[in-house]
Amino acid sequence: MKTLKCSCGKTAKYKDTNSVGSILKQTGFRATMTYLGKFIYLCPKCFKEAQEHAEAIMKIVGSSYLYFPNLLKKDTLKKEEEKK
Repeated sequence: MKTLKCSCGKTAKYKDTNSVGSILKQTGFRATMTYLGKFIYLCPKCFKEAQEHAEAIMKIVGSSYLYFPNLLKKDTLKKEEEKK
């Protein structure tokens, strides 16, 4: 068994498979992709929250195609870079 971990700390176990759809079905997690094509797995609660924030941002700026670093504070970007 392998484990998915959401950024909130919630984990879910799944049987090893090459299918993202199968992993999501087994765990109840949802996936989204980064700008660089990396999958991010979120638990149902975090996915719903991310979805709500995304919809709010889209209403404000009028587009779903955003470059988030332009919207983030410099200290937030610095912390994100330090994680890498």
